[in-house]
Amino acid sequence: MIVFFYYRLIMASESKEDEYSKSIRSSSRSQVDPDDITYDTLVTDFMFEVAEKKPSLVQEFAKIFTPKATLEEMFKFLWSLDEAKETLKPNLTFSVKTIKAAHAYWTHGNACMKNGDRDHALKFYNKSLREAPHPVIVMDGKQWGQEECDIVYSKSTISSATEEKDPYEEEGWGAYSALAHAYEARARVLFSLEQYQKCREDIDRVLAWGCSAPVEEKMIKLREECERLGPLDIVQAEPCSKNQSVSFLYQSPEPPTLTDPNPSYPSFSSAVNFVTDDEHGRHMVASRDIAAGEVVSVDKAYSAVLYPKYFGEYCTICLKRTSAPVPCPNCTTVIFCSEKCRLNGLAGCHKVECSILHTLARLNMSNNAVLAIRLFSDMGYINLKSMVPPLQEKANSTERQELDDAGVYNSGNYRTVYSLVTNKDKRGVNDLLKRTMESFVLLKLLLLTDEYFVDNFGNKLYVDDDEVLFTGTMLMHHMMVLWCNADTIGEIQHERKDSTASPVVAYGTGLFPSSSLLNHACYSTCASVSYGYVQVMRACRRISAGTEMTRQYADLFQKKLHERMAILKARYHFVCHCQACLGNWPFTLPFNYEYELKCVVCGKAVLKESKKCQNCNIVYNHQGPLLDRPEVTIYDYPVMRAKMDDALEKYMMAVPRFMEGSDTPEDYTAIKELLDLYDTFVVLPTHGHIVVQSLLHAASLRKGTSAYVKGNCWNERLLSWKTAGLALQ
Repeated sequence: MIVFFYYRLIMASESKEDEYSKSIRSSSRSQVDPDDITYDTLVTDFMFEVAEKKPSLVQEFAKIFTPKATLEEMFKFLWSLDEAKETLKPNLTFSVKTIKAAHAYWTHGNACMKNGDRDHALKFYNKSLREAPHPVIVMDGKQWGQEECDIVYSKSTISSATEEKDPYEEEGWGAYSALAHAYEARARVLFSLEQYQKCREDIDRVLAWGCSAPVEEKMIKLREECERLGPLDIVQAEPCSKNQSVSFLYQSPEPPTLTDPNPSYPSFSSAVNFVTDDEHGRHMVASRDIAAGEVVSVDKAYSAVLYPKYFGEYCTICLKRTSAPVPCPNCTTVIFCSEKCRLNGLAGCHKVECSILHTLARLNMSNNAVLAIRLFSDMGYINLKSMVPPLQEKANSTERQELDDAGVYNSGNYRTVYSLVTNKDKRGVNDLLKRTMESFVLLKLLLLTDEYFVDNFGNKLYVDDDEVLFTGTMLMHHMMVLWCNADTIGEIQHERKDSTASPVVAYGTGLFPSSSLLNHACYSTCASVSYGYVQVMRACRRISAGTEMTRQYADLFQKKLHERMAILKARYHFVCHCQACLGNWPFTLPFNYEYELKCVVCGKAVLKESKKCQNCNIVYNHQGPLLDRPEVTIYDYPVMRAKMDDALEKYMMAVPRFMEGSDTPEDYTAIKELLDLYDTFVVLPTHGHIVVQSLLHAASLRKGTSAYVKGNCWNERLLSWKTAGLALQ
């Protein structure tokens, strides 16, 4: 992504470009493979086009792209430029299913299976399924898949399958032999991995689409064996040995539920209330004391999407990992975890996305751009057009437009999404121009597909200039919302049983409207755990009544202070004044588990030798109320110190078990009890207090989405085969 676009635009307008360079650049788009043209290419072409033909526009940009201008004015200006129309124009490229590509991946899978590598065999068979031509499915009047006469053998020749020799060289298979072969091969792997239910489903598909008589006989026997061994798939929690297959060693558990939700903010616990003031703006505070590890919110994303690099590993609808997916009948880009998710996708968002996701991934735009397409695909043009105008009318009123008619802040209601902060008034010319260009290209993609500008019955609509500008303006609005509010969706990935050292890999992004109500703090009171489409917030430590509920907008705590400030200022447009930033934590804290007990009145340290608070003159020599101040209850210093030391010892004994993944509920309780002692009786901050919170969060992460993996060898192996010149097309 071009960061200093406006600066580079000025430099381009002042530079001298020779005629040879001009001719090379002007012809580059026509000579370059469309699959090699990225979003940066489009922007660079636009930059030089303006500098060459209308250098005066450079100064005009500074007047147009300002916080004082409306979004419509900015977008309309760019949309009217011939230079933008000529250069910010993506070429729509489709991912064509071919027999040759499916056969190549199927062959690689067979080789892996022969070598006993079931994990990679399964991945290649799944890739073969995505590439194989698919029988026709009709959904809501739309036809998905390929007719037999439309099956393509190879992208290079675009020849029909009837004109080429069948690479499988077997008789008795139907027209969709590539798909049937992939399912037949995968069924054998699934059986070996004791995934009997999934194996039966694949066998049924093979028999439905036709196979040779010998294979049919084997498939029927295999299905009978599946039914004999068990009706369900075998679930294993962790690998038993180094060579154990990890294909199905993952969990996508259901998120916890709130037993007592806040009636006005139902994604939050009743222990949390909404507050607004001049210093913090909209934010949430604790209405009672909240225990460490307690669930404070369960927020379902209004819209969420996978990062393009993970399109082939997770379901594009529910965002859960899947090792036995079903493909899209049309494209080779995405997968579905089940027939249910596929039907939901074909009837919903994927109807719009199918023809443009391949192009969007190839353009290498931001993840927020992919999320914006998902958001608009989820809503549909008709819904957007009907919901926005009433909200725009309320924008300048005192009425809280984010609440529904019952006065409830509902994360599933578009009002909450529309009302999220954009920080438009804090953005500079460079930022606003970038958001406008992103929206320009996204609108071009929506116009290229036949499925976005349609009525409620799927009939294509004619949209006039005003409707086009409305859509572009809304894309700008939501792109700014996403840059400030979208959050990552992650999965903890174990390469061994050392669970506390396992990384959390971000594989998607979503818009969680209720979570967005929490302000940022580098040393936050809450931390999130991903459950696919749902984000759960838990208390990092005890939170006293009246304390602001905060979260980290990015993983910043271990970064240096100036790095944290720069990141937050650049993306979120504010300067952080949390405890960690004011005190320059954690770098000013001694790296040990030493601690000081504090006075219950003033919070200052109680001296170890005298057991006395010099500030209040209270001697901590007994447990109970003070004789002269019965409203104050103190503790016995030696007893409390022994209690704290005992809790630290239990924690130290539990750490290796957490590292090994063999911890018990008692170990989890020991962490929370130690944190409670820290929060109640110890002068903070301390290194120990922060480390214990980190372990509590690591333990919480294991309750969410997680998987065992074998490093990056899959991507490395796939790349090695491609660079070796193996023809997959």
